[in-house]
Amino acid sequence: MADGWGLPLHLPLQRESAEEAGYASPESNYGVAAWSSYGSAEEPKKPTLLRGARKRVNLLPVILAILFPWLVFALIYTAMASTLHYSYPTWAYFVVSVGALVVVCLLFSSIAHIRAPRGAGTSEEPSWIVFYTFCVLLAFTIGLVAGEASYLKYTKPWFDMTTLNVYRGVDPVVARGQQLMDAGMIKFMPGVNLQKNMSMGFQDGGLYCVAPITSGGEPPVTYDFWAIGKDCCKASAPGFTCSNTRHPNPLGMVGVRLLDDHDLFYYQMAVKQAEAAYGITAAHPLFLTWRSPQESDDPSILLEKSSQSMQNWLLGYFGVQLAIVILAMFFYFKK
Repeated sequence: MADGWGLPLHLPLQRESAEEAGYASPESNYGVAAWSSYGSAEEPKKPTLLRGARKRVNLLPVILAILFPWLVFALIYTAMASTLHYSYPTWAYFVVSVGALVVVCLLFSSIAHIRAPRGAGTSEEPSWIVFYTFCVLLAFTIGLVAGEASYLKYTKPWFDMTTLNVYRGVDPVVARGQQLMDAGMIKFMPGVNLQKNMSMGFQDGGLYCVAPITSGGEPPVTYDFWAIGKDCCKASAPGFTCSNTRHPNPLGMVGVRLLDDHDLFYYQMAVKQAEAAYGITAAHPLFLTWRSPQESDDPSILLEKSSQSMQNWLLGYFGVQLAIVILAMFFYFKK
């Protein structure tokens, strides 16, 4: 059947292809992506760090990074430098052992943190556990070394001198070492000096030097008082230059008793050599550091120096720890 123009009325309708119409077909890449994403959640965008973005750090870990290592230092230093080390050494080393255990636990935590896998979107907050470990290990080490040094220089000599007696006006020719075995300090009478021509040195790693203390005139029956020093004499020959031997005090010199058992043995060997070399006798030798009265370690001065040293170390290390944290934060914000 045709219409008035002679065209058939039943011509099949022709569909224009999507490609010809300028649209992408479902088989095209665009269409597949579009159809496959229909109804699904949009993929999250990866976070990007804009240039000049502001970094933020939690304030609490910063405060802990200052205080916690300093507290470790203070506990270790106090345990080693205070009277606790002398009177109750077991408790002092217990405190040190607890501190060492804390350091070991932090080390294992830091190793586990470093080896842990890092996934996408990991926080850029700084790793405090590694920083804590470094600071606590440093505080523990310095506290242990500084505390032991202060103990040997101030606390132990103070205890040794206060628990022993002080003898004044001693004449080494008349007195006997057996009478002064409990002496911590001996203040000799004026005119007492060293007999340098009878000095002796015992070589064992270092040179352990001794010289008899006499008052001139008639020699003593037994040479029981000896000035000591290290590496300040000649081995197996006269010549003693330790301490204040060149300028003795006319008001009398002071001898501070040696109580170190390790060094005591070597000085005893030096005296035995002197006995054999000079034909003298030392029945009960006492070993003394030869000093002028102004340089003698007064117990009250030692106690004052110990307290001052502790105060300086505690305040000083707080400043050091504060500087470490500030420096670490500076580099963190700078990068």
